[in-house]
Amino acid sequence: MTPLEVGGTFVDRQKSALLLHYLAKAALRVDKRELHKKEMETGLRHLQHLNTSELKQHIHGLDKHITLAEEKVEDIKGKQQEEDLAHKDFNKRLKHVHEKMSELLVREQAVKKKLAKVAPPDPELKYDIKRLEDLYRKAKASKKYPKAKLDSIKKRIDRIHSLL
Repeated sequence: MTPLEVGGTFVDRQKSALLLHYLAKAALRVDKRELHKKEMETGLRHLQHLNTSELKQHIHGLDKHITLAEEKVEDIKGKQQEEDLAHKDFNKRLKHVHEKMSELLVREQAVKKKLAKVAPPDPELKYDIKRLEDLYRKAKASKKYPKAKLDSIKKRIDRIHSLL
C-alpha cells in the first residue's frame, strides 16, 4: 500500500485507520461526559428552585395518608379476626346441630320399626284419617276457624301420616 500524504507527512493507512477509530471513541466519550455534566447541572438547578417548605408539606401529607392506611389495615385485621371467630363458632354450632339431627333421624327410624312390629296399621284407621282430612278441607274452605288452629290440625294429620 502506498502511504497517505497529509500536510507534507506520510502516514501508514492501516495504522491511521486504527488511530482514527480510537480517536473517534475518545471524542464520543468526551461528548457524552459533557452531556451528562449539563444534565446534572440542570437537575441541580431544578433542585435548588424547589421550595423546601413545599416538600415538607408534601411529606407531611404523605405521612398522614400512610398513617390512615395503616389504621384501616389494623381495623380490617381486627374485623377479619372477629369474623374468623364467628365463623368457627358457627361451624361448631352447625356441626352440633347436624349431629343432633342425625341422632333424631336414627331414633325416628327406630321408633317407626318398633311401631311397625307392635301394631300393623288398621284399615279403619286409614278411613278415619281420610274423613279427618275431608273435615279439615271443609273447615278451611268455610273460613270460620282461625288459621293458627287449622295449621295445628294440619300438622297433627301430617304427623299421623308420617307414623303410618
